[in-house]
Amino acid sequence: MKKNWTVLLVPHDNIKVRNLTFTRPVIILGAVFICVSLIVVGMLGYGYFNKRVSETKLAGLAEENAALKGKVSQLDELASTLGNKLKDIEEVEAEYRMIAGLSGIDPEVKQAGVGGPGQNAAVRQELDAIEQGYAEKILNNEEALHALIRQAGILHQSLSESVEQLRYYQDRLNHTPSIWPTVGRITSKYGGREHPIFEGIRKHDGLDISAQQGMPIVAAADGTVKFARWKLAYGQAVEIDHGYDTRTFYAHLSKLKVKKGQTVKRGEIVGLVGSTGVSTGPHLHYEVKVNGKSKNPLNYILGYSVPD
Repeated sequence: MKKNWTVLLVPHDNIKVRNLTFTRPVIILGAVFICVSLIVVGMLGYGYFNKRVSETKLAGLAEENAALKGKVSQLDELASTLGNKLKDIEEVEAEYRMIAGLSGIDPEVKQAGVGGPGQNAAVRQELDAIEQGYAEKILNNEEALHALIRQAGILHQSLSESVEQLRYYQDRLNHTPSIWPTVGRITSKYGGREHPIFEGIRKHDGLDISAQQGMPIVAAADGTVKFARWKLAYGQAVEIDHGYDTRTFYAHLSKLKVKKGQTVKRGEIVGLVGSTGVSTGPHLHYEVKVNGKSKNPLNYILGYSVPD
């Protein structure tokens, strides 16, 4: 027995009631049609939604891509600027090494090459989605910046070596006798001489500088006082160790102005001119010794040069 379905249409006025009768196959077919229609509409709506989302994403990616291209161009300029700056620094570094007496760095070392397929493999994977030309530019910039960083490190190390060497020279100059120890007139030079008190020619290990009693005597360079006391025929005397195996000696002082162990600077007063010990009058006996051997003090006074 077939089952039918009847739908009654009842109007609100007095019009005759209508009825619609549907067989079961018709109802099933109608339901299927409705379901298929809903599915089709849903798929169309989903597709439209995805299209709009994709368009939005593509617009965003286009903006990001444009920004990325701009950044790549900026990195190109930055790498070029850094390279030029490092060339300027390299010129200064070469000059400093020359002044410091150091040999130049091998140009191949300065190139500071980096890279290799192993190093860029991971980066290449990250850049697969980027336009090939810009991906290559990014890789080139990365390699260039790595090289510049390493080159900067080499230049820094080189400049540090130069500064250290120059500091050594400066320290050595500060500790090298180079000025007159007092103001006066040379009455006896370095070398053999007729001794003013004892008979015969005797070696004179220093300079005798005639000066007024009480005239200041200054250290010829930076150093440390080794002794400041009476020393037999030299009377009141001061010896200063300047380091680098160099010492200066000041004798016949009337008064000591320093003590043993005291640190002094070039030009600092260490005593006063006198005539203590074996002396014929106020003067300073001044010696310079290097590696324990006496040297002509005039060779250690700027503006004066006398062969030994």
